[in-house]
Amino acid sequence: MMQQPSEMSLLVAPAVRFLLQNETTNNTATTNVTSTTDEENSDGADMLYVVGSNILLFLLIFGLSATVQIKNLRQQLQNTFALLTGIGMQFFIMPLLGFLAVMALKGQAQFTEAMGLTLLVVTASPGGSY
Repeated sequence: MMQQPSEMSLLVAPAVRFLLQNETTNNTATTNVTSTTDEENSDGADMLYVVGSNILLFLLIFGLSATVQIKNLRQQLQNTFALLTGIGMQFFIMPLLGFLAVMALKGQAQFTEAMGLTLLVVTASPGGSY
């Protein structure tokens, strides 16, 4: 049984093809410039690495969530204690602990404002660093 391509794969495929192209065109429409310097090639490789790793991460998370059965999901949604505990931990306890950690580390010489902001964002965001 063949599956129809998802909307995500239809959007990602042209972007990946664009990133894999070796030529860059100039906006003057008269010149077609091919990049051959090491610096420009490493930028393309870095972009390919970033896009590729994000696609693999998406496929991993999507694959894990696709294994959940509807029957089990309905059963878990009826467990109000677990739901309220998770919501309380995610939206109240985690941000509070992140804030307290930033306040405790604030005086350290190696702890920068960017580190504190990053810690607050990660602890206050559902899903952490995703």
